[in-house]
Amino acid sequence: MAITVTGTIRQGQLHLDHRVNLPDNCRVQITVEVLPAAPQSFMEAFEEFVRYMDEHPVNSGGLRYTRDELHER
Repeated sequence: MAITVTGTIRQGQLHLDHRVNLPDNCRVQITVEVLPAAPQSFMEAFEEFVRYMDEHPVNSGGLRYTRDELHER
């Protein structure tokens, strides 16, 4: 059974973000992986979002109308 939980290191101790439903004295194996820092400002978050959208474009597969078809009267 594998459980993925995030946490924070404070003064050398691991503090989990969520409670883990395991019995007391249960032996576990921990692998620590440093997560990338969260964006500190709105512009950093927006730029990260734009980069992600450029790397992962969305193709709806829909019809592509010509200018005349879009503006027919």
